[in-house]
Parts: sequence; structure tokens; C-alpha cells
Amino acid sequence: MISIKRYLSSCKIKLAINCTVGLAVILLLCAGIYTLSYISRQQSAEYHAKQAELSELNSKLEAVQEDIVRLQREKERLKTPQGVEDAARSKLGMIRPGEVVYVSDSAETVPPSANMRYDSENKDKAADSGSSSVFKVLGNVIY
Repeated sequence: MISIKRYLSSCKIKLAINCTVGLAVILLLCAGIYTLSYISRQQSAEYHAKQAELSELNSKLEAVQEDIVRLQREKERLKTPQGVEDAARSKLGMIRPGEVVYVSDSAETVPPSANMRYDSENKDKAADSGSSSVFKVLGNVIY
């Protein structure tokens, strides 16, 4: 009988040890799964943030490429004599020899593309009609 009691007692001890080890393994597996899911969520959030940043950078890249194309066209236009003259007139306020520029004090503004020139052909018309008609003929010129 003693041997059966010892046997049962040793079985209880083995069972308790096995249950403890099994419980520890289950707890470790649960902790591992939780850690992996936490890391996965963080990486997913980081991935989405990087995707948004990439999208923003792509749109900025497209805008810069459009600016490059526009500036290349402007560069080519400035290589022509007409382009140089337009730039000198609009940006530097230069005029040709013999031209007279009238500037109005009115609140209206005229875009640079609407600049009208006073040259020798219009000089005779303007001299006859007085200064008020000069503005009617030429419009408001602002540099």
C-alpha cells in the first residue's frame, strides 16, 4: 500500500509540475501573440503615415516638375528678341529711344501685357487733342 500511496503522490507531483509548465507555456504564448499584434499595429500605423507622406511628396514633385517645364518655356522665350524686349519692358521698365511713357495717378491698374506705347505715329494725334485725349487714345499705362 505504501508503494501505491507513493506512486499516487508522485503522480500528483508530476501532474502539478506538468500543469504549471503547461500554464507557463500558455501564458508565454499569449504574451507572444499580444506582443506580435502590438508590433503589427504600430508598423501598420507607421506604414500608413509613410504612405501619406509619399503621396504628399509625389504631389510636390509633380508641382516642381510643372514649374521646371514652365521655367524652361520661359527660358526659351527669353532667348528670342521679342522675349528679351518684353522682359526689359515689364520687369525693368525700359523703353525704346524716342518713346514717351505716360503714367496715370488713377486707382485703376493695367496689367503689363496691356502696355500701350506712345511713339512717333501717335505723337501727332495726341498733340492736337490735349492731354485728356492722350489717355483716351493710349489708355492708362503703368510701369
